[in-house]
Amino acid sequence: MKLFALRDRLEDEAKDFGAYHAFDIYRIIAMMTENEWNEAINLRENYRNAPKIIEVAEIVGELFLNVGSIGVLRIRQHARLVAFPISTENLVALIEDLQELLA
Repeated sequence: MKLFALRDRLEDEAKDFGAYHAFDIYRIIAMMTENEWNEAINLRENYRNAPKIIEVAEIVGELFLNVGSIGVLRIRQHARLVAFPISTENLVALIEDLQELLA
């Protein structure tokens, strides 16, 4: 849901261009337990051809391709706002996790 919210708010200045949603994506992935990760992988496999899963993969591919992608920039934007330091290495790890999980 957060991926869809981010996509829908990218141009919405009143909603801070979706930066809060982007940061939530970072937090959700960072807080996943190993069991949650494995369950998510299994769900992805079971529903790989579902239209919404295909759409999510497209969103990840567009917004989280590399550290210069708009989704990552929005994470950094919100992190600066709340004074939360995020290293480039953590952002690279997030991109890799999103690609593995959803792309």
